[in-house]
This record gives sequence, C-alpha cells and structure tokens, in this order.
Amino acid sequence: MKKLTLVPSFLFFSQMTLYVLIVSLYIAYLAFAAGGGQAGVDYHTFMEQGQRLLNGEQVYTTNSYYPLPYVTIFAVFSAMPATISLVLWHTLPLLVVIWAARWQLWPLLFAPVFAHFAGGQSSVVGLIVIAGILRYPNNWRGGVCLAIALLKPQLAVLPLLWYMPHWVYYIVQRHRLPAPALSLDSIGNKVWWI
Repeated sequence: MKKLTLVPSFLFFSQMTLYVLIVSLYIAYLAFAAGGGQAGVDYHTFMEQGQRLLNGEQVYTTNSYYPLPYVTIFAVFSAMPATISLVLWHTLPLLVVIWAARWQLWPLLFAPVFAHFAGGQSSVVGLIVIAGILRYPNNWRGGVCLAIALLKPQLAVLPLLWYMPHWVYYIVQRHRLPAPALSLDSIGNKVWWI
C-alpha cells in the first residue's frame, strides 16, 4: 500500500498561493499607476530629464546626475505615450530579473526589485548586472554586465572589487587580460564617451 504524503503538495500549494498574491500585487499597482498616471517620483523625474534632452534643454538640473547614456534611455521612454512608457519602464526590468533567475518568481520578493517597481527607480539595473556577473564571471559577457554598471557608476564599485584579485591572478598566470576586462574596456569606454 502506497503511503500518502500531504507535505509536498501543501508546500507546492503554499508556494503557488504566495506567487499568485505577489504577482497580483504587482499587477494591481501597475494598473493603478498606468490608469491614473501616478507612478513613483523617480519615474517622473527620469521622464522629465529625458524630455529635456529631447527638447534640447539643459539636462543637468536639480536631481539630475545620471550620465548621458542613461539619460538617453530616459529620453526613449519619455518619447513614448505615457501609459506605454510607464508599463514598459516597470515591466521590462522585472522580466529581465525573472529571466536572470531562470524564470523563478522569488526575485519579486526582493526589496530592490519592489523598490524599482513601486518607485519607478533604476536600482534593478544593479541586480541585472550582478546576475550577469555571477552567471558569466570568466567570459566577455561578465565584462559587458560590468560595463553596463558604469551607466550608474556606484553599481560598479563592488563588482570591480570582486573582479580585481581574479584579474590580477589571471594576468600573472597567463600574461594577458581576461575576457571580462577586455570587454569592460571596449564597451565601458563607449558608455562614457557617447
């Protein structure tokens, strides 16, 4: 006679219930924000800065400290109709975070992900960068992720500190630069000199 166990099915049901609640919270907030145009203050600040770039006005005013490539991203979103811009700004990074977690929904519980979503912040870029560096630490893709971090330089400090001893060891052993350092150099220079 087969013994019935309810624990695995209970755990699965509990996990699915939690995921449904979390996704429902995100969808409800997005519907509220898109319906009334009431996104977080950071989102509105970014869109104003992007619009100033599109209008040929002074980009760097109070609370405007992002490098020009980042402001260009703001300009792309501010050129879109408001509802489409808001929905894409909030959902595209979430999809990338979920993709980086191999299609698991648990990152939606992480505070910086929710802060990005609720406030329209850009902190999720840091999560994507860290996920990319951890996924590709020894090839050019890790360097590309590190170069992306240079769009918001404070995000690159800890990953650079993590990479440096590995790169020094690699250079001493092989007498050449590792692939992540090469891609960081070639792409990082373009990020800051656009």
